[in-house]
Amino acid sequence: MSRLLTIACAACCSLTPALAGAADVPPSMRAVLRATYMVRDLTAVDLSPRGDAVAWQESFRDPRRPLQSPRWSAVYVAGLDGSHAKQL
Repeated sequence: MSRLLTIACAACCSLTPALAGAADVPPSMRAVLRATYMVRDLTAVDLSPRGDAVAWQESFRDPRRPLQSPRWSAVYVAGLDGSHAKQL
């Protein structure tokens, strides 16, 4: 679970420089949309019945072409300590 929080915090922190730019020049709409489209949505988080693993669904866009790519979804499973993470 802490790994998911780390990923979410890293995503939010990575938006700040992209949106900040120079202090006196506002970011372009393209820069704002690009930063927004780079965010990964984490949903459907659930613990395994034994409590030793977590599963979640991520929705995301291609990071090389975020404004032109479709939205993709993937399901991941990992141990609670972040080990053995894999996409299903």
